[in-house]
Amino acid sequence: MDYEIKAYPRTKEYLAPKELLDVFPTGMSPVLTIIKEGSEPLTIGESGHIVNYLIEYYDKDGKFTPKSHNDKELVDFYLHFSEGSIQPHLVSILVGNIAGQKVPWPFRFVTNQVFSKMNSTFYAKRLFTNFRYLDDQLAKKGGGYFVGDHLTGADFMLDFPINNGLFLDRADLVGQGKDMKKEFPNLYKWSQMIKKEPLRIKADEEAKAKL
Repeated sequence: MDYEIKAYPRTKEYLAPKELLDVFPTGMSPVLTIIKEGSEPLTIGESGHIVNYLIEYYDKDGKFTPKSHNDKELVDFYLHFSEGSIQPHLVSILVGNIAGQKVPWPFRFVTNQVFSKMNSTFYAKRLFTNFRYLDDQLAKKGGGYFVGDHLTGADFMLDFPINNGLFLDRADLVGQGKDMKKEFPNLYKWSQMIKKEPLRIKADEEAKAKL
């Protein structure tokens, strides 16, 4: 498909700029606008919804479509699992880390200690439980993709929290000093496989060019 990426840098308070609010009133991203000749533009939000929409209406050859009813149900589960059980905890850790840096320096040490304790006693533990579940699911399959024998929406949705949250940007905060590659070997193997997908490489390069 032909598409254009638009980046909207957040404000110094990490909030959505007016330009993004004009596109989607909640200021959340990603947001997808479908432009068709002869019809009004359609703008939709929420990553899982976007992934489902694109596959349902534009995957004409069934390249990313689940092959069975059970596979479809599993893909839907992973879409909700990613946004409902993983992303909120990653965001909480990120917000706590940012908030700790915003506090005036005389109180920063105490504030960071509080956030660190919250992370280690709750958010990081919940993430470990959820990532362990995903690692076990791949182990039971014998590796490969999350559903079936080909790319599906499950892989699209879990790419960001696993590759950026577990093995990159938030690894130290999530792992509390542990080696994530050893803790979750099946997820790490999956992450390396996904990073080699030609479509992902192309999309990553185009996104970086915009940022």
